[in-house]
Amino acid sequence: MMTSPARYMLQDEKGKFSSAIKWISAAGDPSIVSHPVVDVNIELLWAGVVRRQFIVSRMWNIVNLLIFIFGQDLLCEMLQSRWVREANL
Repeated sequence: MMTSPARYMLQDEKGKFSSAIKWISAAGDPSIVSHPVVDVNIELLWAGVVRRQFIVSRMWNIVNLLIFIFGQDLLCEMLQSRWVREANL
């Protein structure tokens, strides 16, 4: 079975995620990073796995922020209404 050498930029021979992209990034050479093969592989990785994880993590942060904001608003309203009740007694 013939495999493309570009495949090993994303997946090693054991089927696990390859460290090639990390090494290319660590090298910091713009000519390597802008090479068409590297660009295609990074785009494949972004379109397949990373984008979904990124969006899910950002949505989770937004949900937590909304829960915090509504919780703070409700807590303030509950405390104010309790003080008003105690003041009227």
